[in-house]
Amino acid sequence: MPVTGTPQTLQIHKFPQSKYIDAIRWLPPLSAFDRFAVLALFDSDSDASSIEIHSLNRSNPPSPTPQSSWTSPSRISSLKVSHSLHKPLVAASTFVGSLHVLFADPVDASLESELSIPEKALHAGPISCIDLQESGVECVSVGEDGRVNLVSVGDSRLNYRRVFDSNGLVSYTAAKWASPTEFATGGLGFSLQWWDQRKPGGAVSQFKANWAQGTTSGIVHSIDIHPSRKHTCLAGGSSGTVFAWDLRWQQQPIILSGVGTGMPASHSPSEGEVWEVQYDCHMPPSNTSNISSSRILPVMICSEDGILAVVEQGEEPIELLAEPCAINSFDIDKQNPSMVVLERHSTEWNWIFSGQKEVLASAKRFRVTGKGKIMRRRAGKQHLLAKKNTKRKLRLSKMHPVSRSDYDNVIGALPYLKVNRKATAFLVILEFVVRRLTIEIESRGLLRD
Repeated sequence: MPVTGTPQTLQIHKFPQSKYIDAIRWLPPLSAFDRFAVLALFDSDSDASSIEIHSLNRSNPPSPTPQSSWTSPSRISSLKVSHSLHKPLVAASTFVGSLHVLFADPVDASLESELSIPEKALHAGPISCIDLQESGVECVSVGEDGRVNLVSVGDSRLNYRRVFDSNGLVSYTAAKWASPTEFATGGLGFSLQWWDQRKPGGAVSQFKANWAQGTTSGIVHSIDIHPSRKHTCLAGGSSGTVFAWDLRWQQQPIILSGVGTGMPASHSPSEGEVWEVQYDCHMPPSNTSNISSSRILPVMICSEDGILAVVEQGEEPIELLAEPCAINSFDIDKQNPSMVVLERHSTEWNWIFSGQKEVLASAKRFRVTGKGKIMRRRAGKQHLLAKKNTKRKLRLSKMHPVSRSDYDNVIGALPYLKVNRKATAFLVILEFVVRRLTIEIESRGLLRD
């Protein structure tokens, strides 16, 4: 999202919370004067999860006021909001595999009723991601078990049907609606799939990354599709990678950012996991019409290394915020593009004002396991070093003492082995390995006379 003001025009308001914030979203506006934020919370002391709605006033400084809350049976894995039948609704999935749709009062945003699907009905394990249509009448859910489900939201019940089941051969981690009949999913290997309900049986188009060595092992964490360019699918994932997949030219992606993708370092604001990506849906119509349909519109991202930035094709990234911990979620107000809400420090969320946007976001120093347990994040290099030392200790513990005569017989027989020319290189390497092994054994005192 382009920023016309200087960095000094940014206003950041921090609201400490007593619970961990797993996700945060703007609630569709109930009036021109009221603004509400939806928070998915987790209390590590009581192991309880909940959804809370806070009202935000325009005082200086602004202060959030809790309006209503709902207790979740498990840790929330994905949170979405929409508007249906003149009522805002909140959809939440959990790590035990259940889905819950909450209806809010159109006047004070209090949670009135709930519809739910129990655990194990949609997915065999945690639900990775859900997404609601703008009308709120249908929800798509995906999981690492390889299932894709569609849930119809009614007044009194939820009906669901399974669109696809890979039986665990393919894992899905992200989903996004493109139209009332089309949606996109993403998963391992930076893969993307395009689905059309009018063409059942599986994905109608697929993309697998192959643009650079070492990047195809990444995971797609977030997908967004611009309402005016539904032929282009935006994705963010591992190693700071942000790319677009144009259905008109499906062979190669359009790289916007990423480590190891061949992009200049200056065009990659983040080296960590990109947890969320969102298009700039609030660019003036005159500006949008002047941009070629093949050019990707500006994108806002948040990452594991604490970066909130705007990435634009062929331009230098604009860093809006840099935190000492991960920013794992944000949301742009669709009615007021000067408002952005984000999560920060696990138990704190920010309200950012700038000349063109208002953002809600949050960040965390912890990660959540597949069972919904909270684990403290470890530094990457320290973790790898500890893992390397553990393997080395295990290798040394399996060594056995050998006699000097047996060792000399092996070394002495090497020059007399009958090998062809192709095996010469192997012989040299083998002799080198044996000699290095001898030095290691002698240094450990395992070689006896």
